[in-house]
Amino acid sequence: MRPYVFTLLLLFLVAQLSTDIYHYFYYLNSTRWWLLIAAVCVLVDSKISQKIKPYCLSYKKYGLFSITIAAVLVLILLPTGKTQPAPTGLGDSLWLIEIIPAAAYTIGWWTTLDEILEPLIRSVLVRTFADSNSIDSVLFWLGAYSTVCGLFLIISILIFVYRRPVRFQLAAFLLIFFVPSTQLFLNYIEHYSFAALSIAVILLLIWTDIEAQNQNQPSKKKDYMPILIAAFAVIGFLHHGIVGFLLPTLIVYLLKRSKSKNDFILMALKSSAVAMLILVIGWFFYLYVLDESIKTSHLWHLPVLPLNKLFSSSNLSKVLTILLLTTPLSYTFIIEKIILRFKKNDTKLKAKLAKDSISVIITVAIISFLVHLVVWNPMIGLPADWDLLSFVSIPIHIFILRQLSFKKSIRLIPIAMLTLLPAMLWWWSNHQKSKYDIYYSNLTFNHSQAVITKINQSTIFSKIPHQRKQQLLLLRLYSVKLGEETQNLKLAFENAERVAAFGSDSEFDSEITKVKSLLEEASRN
Repeated sequence: MRPYVFTLLLLFLVAQLSTDIYHYFYYLNSTRWWLLIAAVCVLVDSKISQKIKPYCLSYKKYGLFSITIAAVLVLILLPTGKTQPAPTGLGDSLWLIEIIPAAAYTIGWWTTLDEILEPLIRSVLVRTFADSNSIDSVLFWLGAYSTVCGLFLIISILIFVYRRPVRFQLAAFLLIFFVPSTQLFLNYIEHYSFAALSIAVILLLIWTDIEAQNQNQPSKKKDYMPILIAAFAVIGFLHHGIVGFLLPTLIVYLLKRSKSKNDFILMALKSSAVAMLILVIGWFFYLYVLDESIKTSHLWHLPVLPLNKLFSSSNLSKVLTILLLTTPLSYTFIIEKIILRFKKNDTKLKAKLAKDSISVIITVAIISFLVHLVVWNPMIGLPADWDLLSFVSIPIHIFILRQLSFKKSIRLIPIAMLTLLPAMLWWWSNHQKSKYDIYYSNLTFNHSQAVITKINQSTIFSKIPHQRKQQLLLLRLYSVKLGEETQNLKLAFENAERVAAFGSDSEFDSEITKVKSLLEEASRN
């Protein structure tokens, strides 16, 4: 139990040191004493287990039902309320509160090449169901898709743990759902929810399929599993490009499940063909149906750290911070491995894991997303960019669950102290709405409303091609955020709209340059 205690004491230490400057663990500062209580609970876990053993019959009978209800209640009762600017806020939430309603009610939707489906779906939900004059309604429907993804995650876990031992079922929920990164599903206004869902589901499908292969269970469905996984991966990729980091994992998965070289090639071709078909349909829809541009994609300017910063103390601090924030249990795992290196009786487990295809495949996923964590530059700073960097926690937790499956007995209390406890503290902190959250959400909502009003007053905006509408929308939003519009700027926007509707590309570019020049001048004043 020492690794669990060490990790809890580490969390207590960083909470104790947490200040306005080092604010990554602000959410633990006022509740840090719970971490010491948790450490004590871990130390006396065996005694507690003995005391409650006579009462565990109902726990075995109703454990899965109870934890499922608890998971659903978390989705309903703890929606994200924190809406502050980066780097102290959560992701790009404020920007999305501005741009998605503004786009939904003026040009119809908002989307980008790097994340085609998720912003599109959110903007359609806002346009269809939200009351455009109510900030609460707009915020709810902006985050509703996250909650739906969370419900699908719960259903996926239930299907995965069906007919497995009760302790394993509870451990699966503690490691896959009751973790800090589940914040992404709590009415979270960012575009990572389906990506997180797809990564978790794909790894669980791989686990299920390889397990069935190893048990030689005859089923025609097994032959379609790689194709299903490939299709789901591409749908996840169309929601957010981060899912592309699963590609090495999928290749290793096909290698491990194939009985021969020809079997691998055949299955790879089938899966690739289905994946490419879905991808081409998605890109065709984006480019020709939605008439969107590829110019703003991160593919042309990847936010990757330069070589001299990869091996810096600040980057090491980023990696260690994200791991401690999203998966404190990973520290326990590392400490435990260091201790077990010196124990001879661990050799059997090591040998078993080395031969375990599922562990190998999940390890590849961990390495892939760990590379992402190391090389990616958090453009809006930390902790705001925690969500983009949190994906490594998903394969780490599933890998730990796989290791637990080899053990005769799973001790749930220590696991819960490093999954459920920090998760609840993190969720509760982000659920609370301070006066700053209310101020900033109202401010950004008012910006969005002002843009909608100005654009809807135009008599020719509806005649403008879609890509030009987007450019004008972004400039309008910038103008509103600057404050009062000058007469020259007002005339420049009118001319730009007129040229956008009827002029050539060169004429439109010229008018846009004039508007940008006036906006730059206004920003300096």
